[in-house]
Amino acid sequence: MYVGDKGILLGGFNGDNPSVYPPSPKYQAPPRQSGRGGRPAQGTQAGPPREGAIEHWIAACKGGPASLADFEIQAPVTEALLLGCLAQRLPGEKFLWDTTQMKITNNQKGNAFVDPPYRSGYDA
Repeated sequence: MYVGDKGILLGGFNGDNPSVYPPSPKYQAPPRQSGRGGRPAQGTQAGPPREGAIEHWIAACKGGPASLADFEIQAPVTEALLLGCLAQRLPGEKFLWDTTQMKITNNQKGNAFVDPPYRSGYDA
């Protein structure tokens, strides 16, 4: 999302299918793309098709190189994201995260969110 003096330019997840708000004939967004994931529709690609996350994952399952969604890559990213969510729940608190123990070492209030007890009948 880009907010300017004369309107807002809003795109999809990958910046695809941008729209201008408020709609105005003076400010037109680029033409909408109809392909999957913001890519141009089949037959309109300028170059060879690129492999996406699904193709990388399938290749990894078949013994190819690890995909970019590999747990060794994504686990630390997920931990950082979830700690950010925790920081929003407890503003002003500081957290020291121990990756090997999967817990916060200096804040019990924060640790209560990390591994909460399950209610009876909902054990994992």
